[in-house]
Amino acid sequence: PVEEWRAYVRAAYASNPGQCPLDVNVDNIYSFMQGSMSFIEQDLRVLPEAMARQALDAMDRVALRDAFDLRRNVVNLKKVLLHSWHTSEPLEKELRRMSTFWRGDMSWVNGFVDVARHREVCVAHVRCKGAAHAVFDGRVMTKAICCVPRHPELPRPAKLSGLPRTMTTHSWLDQALDTLAEMDEETTEGADEGADEG
Repeated sequence: PVEEWRAYVRAAYASNPGQCPLDVNVDNIYSFMQGSMSFIEQDLRVLPEAMARQALDAMDRVALRDAFDLRRNVVNLKKVLLHSWHTSEPLEKELRRMSTFWRGDMSWVNGFVDVARHREVCVAHVRCKGAAHAVFDGRVMTKAICCVPRHPELPRPAKLSGLPRTMTTHSWLDQALDTLAEMDEETTEGADEGADEG
């Protein structure tokens, strides 16, 4: 029966042998049409009607059509995130320039001039930079999701398999946690020294 089935499928694809599903392998899978439920439905047309209906019912039970719709939305989200990231770059650059402009000179008598304004600009700059990198991480992750290989023997993209360490914002979080730990150690050591002197 298996050989009969293979012969049946190959006969059905005789007019388009390059797209026969039986020939899919790791090396040629990207040559096959992808990205739409309609391509699967087109492949099912070669089956007897009752068998095609069973296959479609099985796909409906696991919500395969919804998965294709979700992928399309992820592709669109990826584009939105890329546009947002490019839009944020000039703003972050301008805020960085403003933080330099508003820094002012240090006076031992009066401290920094316009320190409140400088602090506002610095906070806005850091928030913008953080948000821009979070958007960039989102774009990289959505792109990696869209590029998950269709063949089960191909490896998962490194950006996904290495989560959360592959995110820019994760390394920043690690640095912040390390800094806080160092500050805690310094505070504890200072408190211990004060207690010893007392």
